[in-house]
Amino acid sequence: MVADARAEGHDPALVDALNERGIPFKRNWLAGRALGGKQVRGVVMMDATGTQQTQLPCDVLIASAGLTPLTGPLTLAGARLDDDAHTGFFLPRDLPPGIFAAGSVLGHSDPRSLEASGHLAGLRAAATCGKGLDDEIAAAESRMAALPGPPAGNTRVCAPVASKKMFICFDEDATVKNVDQAMAKGFDQPELIKRFTATGTGPGQGGFPVTTCPWSWPPRAIPLWPGRVPRRFGRPCRPCWKP
Repeated sequence: MVADARAEGHDPALVDALNERGIPFKRNWLAGRALGGKQVRGVVMMDATGTQQTQLPCDVLIASAGLTPLTGPLTLAGARLDDDAHTGFFLPRDLPPGIFAAGSVLGHSDPRSLEASGHLAGLRAAATCGKGLDDEIAAAESRMAALPGPPAGNTRVCAPVASKKMFICFDEDATVKNVDQAMAKGFDQPELIKRFTATGTGPGQGGFPVTTCPWSWPPRAIPLWPGRVPRRFGRPCRPCWKP
């Protein structure tokens, strides 16, 4: 069986390939609980509502938080990232003067859009150096508008179970409970929570918790500080980067 937590956004070719091979495919299903002691012996799979469950034997359980654009260099340059509802990514919204982004860091995946966005960013960069490129930039913007934009992402899914071991960082064994403890002590920003819990500082350098830590923050922060915490916020728990 292949289970995917997403309710939409699946590759039709891959789904057809599974059907041709007689492999059951479960949309909007996820791993709700791992079974075993020191070693995984099985997993309880369930739908996102928790109304349907099935138990499967296994000895390896791999978790993925999906794709995350490599926006680290942009945040180091002072760019602001916003949680984009369309793609499900943290995308740059306010770039510092002289900084131009292109390609997948803007959510693009279509090869034509990737190339066109790079061409447009290059023209804008050249224009800041004094090159008169108004007509070329206008033409590039028109071409960009005619190409596919960033594809829609999927809704975020959390297992419908209550557990003291809901991990947001497997490298440092950080859990949702640790986030609650950090916030109870007044650490009210993802960057501060990262330092208090060590989330994202392990060998993976933030790959998984870069996504899970910021998503776990607002639902807990809003009741603690009503009216103070934005539901769409600016800076995710970025990994360590060198300029």
